[in-house]
Amino acid sequence: MKVEIKPITPTSNEAKRLFKLLDAHNMTYCPPEECHLTQPNELEQVSSILLGMFCDGVLCGMGGLKFIDDYAEVSRMYILEEHRGKGLAVRLLNELEREAARKGKTVLKLETSDKFKSAYRLYLKYGFNLCEPFGRYIYESYQHTYMEKRVN
Repeated sequence: MKVEIKPITPTSNEAKRLFKLLDAHNMTYCPPEECHLTQPNELEQVSSILLGMFCDGVLCGMGGLKFIDDYAEVSRMYILEEHRGKGLAVRLLNELEREAARKGKTVLKLETSDKFKSAYRLYLKYGFNLCEPFGRYIYESYQHTYMEKRVN
């Protein structure tokens, strides 16, 4: 299988399809008021990048970064179910980390939930550590999981 990772437009039809699938997946684990469902147009309104992962030319995953102050927030990580377990998420995280470094960011941060067991294990294995809420999450009362990793 040929894998290619490249920037994509969040509002493209193929990206929107993955956003909808990810939103549906997230909503099975938490109520709508607790889910942070960054939408395609929101990514276009802030300093960000969305990378698409193409497997044999077909979009099979995505991951984004929002560039904030001295860190980059990982956002909208998703790999289609039929492509999971093949190491693709790590490849995508590697490229996101390279993008953060190119932008001069020293830390990757993310917000998730321990309810997303596979994602939580992936982030720990990749070198993320638990941290305090950051950015807009400081003011929320929901119990989420916050993680960070120094950019290499």
